[in-house]
Amino acid sequence: MLGENALEIDLAGVESIVGASMAWGDKKSDILINNAENEYPMAGERTEAFNANTLGPLLLTKYLLHALQKSTAGQVINIIDRISDEESLAKHVAYHASKAAMESVTLSMAAMHNSKDIRTEWDDNSRLMDWRGMDLTGPRRPE
Repeated sequence: MLGENALEIDLAGVESIVGASMAWGDKKSDILINNAENEYPMAGERTEAFNANTLGPLLLTKYLLHALQKSTAGQVINIIDRISDEESLAKHVAYHASKAAMESVTLSMAAMHNSKDIRTEWDDNSRLMDWRGMDLTGPRRPE
């Protein structure tokens, strides 16, 4: 169930991302959860998988950064699942590559945004993995 101020966005489409940012306007946001999923794309859908699973969350974070900066505890959580059995990896190369790329994007966003007091982390199969022991979290990490 979406909250009062939640947005449902097609992360594979830039128009949807820009439209959501415009709809959000000048409101603050305490949290942005990117839970994109374009699972197991067929050959013609590989670009869409990268758009939905990697580029979309990156662009959405960029367009909503102003809203997160208005919060005293802004954070970005990128949902990244890892299905690593050999059969799945062999059959779904684009999907797994897009999720690996999102992991790298998350690390880069953490390095960029933590200087702006916005915590960035990922959740791997619903097991929250943050960077509490690393410099990536900045001064506002939870105790």
